[in-house]
Amino acid sequence: MNSRSDCSYRDLPRAKELLPGRIVKMASTMFARETGLSGPQIFEFFSKFSDEVGMRYGSGVPSRWQMFENFLESLPIDHQRQALLELCDYPMRNAPSPKDIDELRSNLRGVPVSDCTW
Repeated sequence: MNSRSDCSYRDLPRAKELLPGRIVKMASTMFARETGLSGPQIFEFFSKFSDEVGMRYGSGVPSRWQMFENFLESLPIDHQRQALLELCDYPMRNAPSPKDIDELRSNLRGVPVSDCTW
């Protein structure tokens, strides 16, 4: 039997290793504020990296940027980087500027990540 609390949003636990905060903030501004993805698109995008993402939809869903940062920071660091690089090429109706995309890519190139498989 499902209780009411089963249908409420819960943050995912943060990964042990995280991308630098300035990169996470830059990405959430680009992809989950004035430009970027809708709330449902954020769930759809991050669900391919984690089965736990789909389990978080329900009442009490926070703002898009908060969901974006929580989902991103819940992934292993190599997947955090991979997700942001994929978003740089992700088709969006309200895409960030090419200049912002280039700056994010440049910042990600400078972040050492071990065991990247892509």
